[in-house]
Amino acid sequence: MKSFVGLVLMGLLAMNGQLQAESSITVATSIKPVSMVVKAIGGDKVKIRQIVSNSASPHDFALRPSDLKKILKADLVVWVGESLEPFLEKPIANSQHANTAIEWMTLVEGDEHKEDQGDELHNKGQHEGHHHDGLDPHVWLDMDNALLLAQAVEQALIALAPENALYFQQNRATFDQTLALLDKKNSQQLAVLSELNYVVFHEKRHN
Repeated sequence: MKSFVGLVLMGLLAMNGQLQAESSITVATSIKPVSMVVKAIGGDKVKIRQIVSNSASPHDFALRPSDLKKILKADLVVWVGESLEPFLEKPIANSQHANTAIEWMTLVEGDEHKEDQGDELHNKGQHEGHHHDGLDPHVWLDMDNALLLAQAVEQALIALAPENALYFQQNRATFDQTLALLDKKNSQQLAVLSELNYVVFHEKRHN
């Protein structure tokens, strides 16, 4: 009898796990910083399929068939942008995510130019080819940019799974609060170094 009950419980657990797996949202992400933000908002309601491994660099990455499958099988795609990940531009444009993928650089550029929304030329350049001239593609180095991505991810996940809206909203609030505390701590620690000169060995960082 005990063995029968055990089998029943195991079956129920397996069924529950299968239902959870089926209800989760699959998100294809480009690199680790993107995955971290998506995970912070999606929590255990999302499955992340990162394309560029943590040991690889997006600067010289070559897309494989298995990576293309991650894009095609995903419910949502989140990437940095063409300037950093040119290998993703055409695959995304030719997929079902052409109009729904979240491009981090577009969010940052849109925020920087939100007062120029009436400029038709700017808007046209923003949507044709995903080019962002003059914008540093390493957008994750700025906490404000992380907040922009978190907001976009939250909205996208709510659209995909409205029944989990409160869960995503709570995770977003926690994320925002954590970054605010971290920013305050960093500012205090770096205040004593504000007058020091430094050298950065990277072509994208000019000071």
